[in-house]
Amino acid sequence: MVKRSQRAAVRLILSFGLDAFRTAAELTGDYDRGLLFILIAHANVETFDLRDGAAAFSRAPIPDSQRRAISANAVAVELGVPRETVRRQVNELIHLGMVVRDGARGLIVPTEVVLSPKVAAAQDRILIGFCALAKRAIETGFVWPDDGRPSAWAGKPRPDFLIHRHILAFTLRLAALTLGVFGQFEDALVFHAITEANLRHLTDDPELSRRYGSSTEPAPPDDLRRPVTTTRLVERTMIPRATMNRILGRLARAGLVVRRGRGVIAPAEVFDAGPVFDATDQAAHYLTQAAARLASAGVTGGDLCRWAEQRQRPPTAMAS
Repeated sequence: MVKRSQRAAVRLILSFGLDAFRTAAELTGDYDRGLLFILIAHANVETFDLRDGAAAFSRAPIPDSQRRAISANAVAVELGVPRETVRRQVNELIHLGMVVRDGARGLIVPTEVVLSPKVAAAQDRILIGFCALAKRAIETGFVWPDDGRPSAWAGKPRPDFLIHRHILAFTLRLAALTLGVFGQFEDALVFHAITEANLRHLTDDPELSRRYGSSTEPAPPDDLRRPVTTTRLVERTMIPRATMNRILGRLARAGLVVRRGRGVIAPAEVFDAGPVFDATDQAAHYLTQAAARLASAGVTGGDLCRWAEQRQRPPTAMAS
């Protein structure tokens, strides 16, 4: 039986999630609006892969007429937040020109927005981040479920819009998972940023990463966790310092973080039992599901690794 390197993969998932949600927040001006934008964009296209002709839109956006609109009420139910909050956030997205009401159908992210330089650049950053996640996870020993299928995209242009649909679903599952544990999205983001900073050196050390990489091993002990300052957390998340201090207070009272010198750590005991332990295991499962869905569309782990490597090469090397 192959042992899945879940802990190592989850550390990489944390960094991907932080980068993806920050990208969405920079795009919309707010983390909550960013999550809302991702949810609407995903709802518009989530069922399209099952339709005839889906392959035609692997490298082009789905036309507005074929996007499945979603109502503001459905968004509120999906996120588990008050309808008035969603209504206000939706109106702000509409004011920004990122979402439109398509008559009685509901809300859509129109094609012209998807193709706009700002949104296209954000999508590219998230896609490349997912490719990098896949590459590093595979390198740690995480089992990438290609189901023995050959790549359908070897020697072909990268099917960006096909991949985006699966990345959106994966990202939303991570958001729902963290909301279920922490209740407030920004609290979850700060906790993840603390964990990422505590263990970044471990993630970058192949020997330590392997040692504490499996789900059968205990979480890395506190003496291996490097404290992170409030200033660094503010820089990583863009959350204002006053808000950050309130969040850190809530996390400390819940026993999820402790002070160490001038910084904070998320102690190992938090990850070895309870809802955080269950959530980390579920996050690794979601990555497995995303990989399987991509494999069913002909996108293999080897494809993702290749695309990650291409982005890392200098322009002269790519030209050659």
